[in-house]
Amino acid sequence: MREAKRRKRDIVTKDYWDRFHCGCTHQCDNRCLNRSMACECDSDNCNQPDECHNRPFARMMAQNIGSRVELMATERCGTGLQATMPFRTGQFIIEYTGRIVEGRTITEQLNAGKGQYLLRLSNNKAIDGSMDGSIARYTNHSCEPNCEMVKWNVKSVEHIILVASRDIDPSEELTCDYGHM
Repeated sequence: MREAKRRKRDIVTKDYWDRFHCGCTHQCDNRCLNRSMACECDSDNCNQPDECHNRPFARMMAQNIGSRVELMATERCGTGLQATMPFRTGQFIIEYTGRIVEGRTITEQLNAGKGQYLLRLSNNKAIDGSMDGSIARYTNHSCEPNCEMVKWNVKSVEHIILVASRDIDPSEELTCDYGHM
C-alpha cells in the first residue's frame, strides 16, 4: 500500500516537473518558460533555485502587506486602495483573496446583486472577496488603470494578483480595468 502511494506521488511530481520545469541554464528572467506561463519557479521546477529571479509571489508574501498598501477615502468611489511605497511596472502588489465559490453559487450571488467582489478563476470557479477577503477587493475601476489582475500559478495553485502595469508612486490610488479581469 505504501509503495503504491509513493509511486502515485512520484507520478504527480514527475507530471508537475515535466509540465512546468523552466529549463533555464542562467538566472531566471524574462526568458524563463515558467514566467512566460505565469508560473512561479521553486526548488521543484527550476534548474537554478538559488539564483532564480522568478519568485515574485514569494517576494510579495515575504513583506508585510500593511507596508505596501492601505485603504483610502476617494471622492467618487467611497473606499479605495493606495500604495504606501513605490511599485515598478510588473511588480506584484497584493493577492486578491477570499472564499472559493463554485457553480450555482456564483450565479445566485450575481442574480442577487451580491457579486461585486467576485473574481472568476474559471467558468465554474470564482473568488468571493467579500468573505474572508484581502483589502485588494477595494481596488477601484479606472479606464486608465495603473494595475491589472493577473492569474499566477504557485505550486499548482492559481492565485489572482494585483500587478503594477506602470510605475506607481506612494499615495497613488491603485486601480484596474474591471472589463479586463
